[in-house]
Amino acid sequence: MIDDVERYRFITSKMRYFADRMQDSFKLYIQLATAIIGGFIWLCLQPGASQQSGSTLLLVPPLFLILGVFMLCLIWFDYRAWYGYRKAESKLIGDMHPPGFPRSVLAEIFMTFAMLSLSIVAYFYLRGWLAACAELREIIPRSPANTTRSLASGKWCASLAQAADRAVARWEAGARRWIK
Repeated sequence: MIDDVERYRFITSKMRYFADRMQDSFKLYIQLATAIIGGFIWLCLQPGASQQSGSTLLLVPPLFLILGVFMLCLIWFDYRAWYGYRKAESKLIGDMHPPGFPRSVLAEIFMTFAMLSLSIVAYFYLRGWLAACAELREIIPRSPANTTRSLASGKWCASLAQAADRAVARWEAGARRWIK
């Protein structure tokens, strides 16, 4: 039969394991989110991106939301396992209080809030960026001769400013709808 000291070591090692997994899941989310945003922006800025990777670019904003939901599930499953071992630890010790709601879950609440807000903001921001990139690709002249003529006439700069204003207005309207 296992004595109480060995059982306590096992329980605390599992608690440490699940606490580390929660932190690793959050780190993985940050790394993957950075890679997705960087790749998205890099693809948008490539010449001819609409012809080569148009459908791939459309998948990026929903992919960001799916990544956020998946990582949230990982964190909360690990928290449930940690919580079970924490309750077992309090039973084993006897005079120790069982874990309480707000105090034992503060880090997970912060991670959840950060991941949800980043996923939602990135989803709407990337959709606005995608629309702006599509408009800019239509405006930017394709050949050097057209570029020189457009720059000399000032039409290209005016068109670029109008496209940027429309993209910002569209993003602000989406943000207002989301806040209401």
